[in-house]
Amino acid sequence: MRVSFAVEGVHGQGRPRFTRSGRVYKAAADREWEAKVRSGYERAVGNAPLRPVEACLSVEIEVSGHLPQSRPKKVSSEPWLARPDADNIAKAVLDALNGVAWRDDAQVVRLVVVKRDRRRGDPDQTRVTIEDAPGYETEKIG
Repeated sequence: MRVSFAVEGVHGQGRPRFTRSGRVYKAAADREWEAKVRSGYERAVGNAPLRPVEACLSVEIEVSGHLPQSRPKKVSSEPWLARPDADNIAKAVLDALNGVAWRDDAQVVRLVVVKRDRRRGDPDQTRVTIEDAPGYETEKIG
């Protein structure tokens, strides 16, 4: 199995929110991002049945982004050291695909997150590749 897709934008998982009564909820921006990622996955698999995979998986997440206009014109690219953090990017994507691409993100045994250099004129984009984990091809979960 190998599924690759791209989603416009880059988003990191936010902190949980609390009501005055102490109930925990996800911010609207986080819920919208999860819907966007799920939609990208569903488009990528096309007509294939949408059953969560029951195997060990490898996930690669690569984000690219634009260079802010405030940077001097002579700067065409720079390392992406600003937020969102790589771990929050991963959490946002993995949570979005729970129950859709896999039963639970605990099935992800290999995770790579790459924040590409921000470049002038590049769009903000998140690319996700999901495939069977090397060395785990025959093992099933459950």
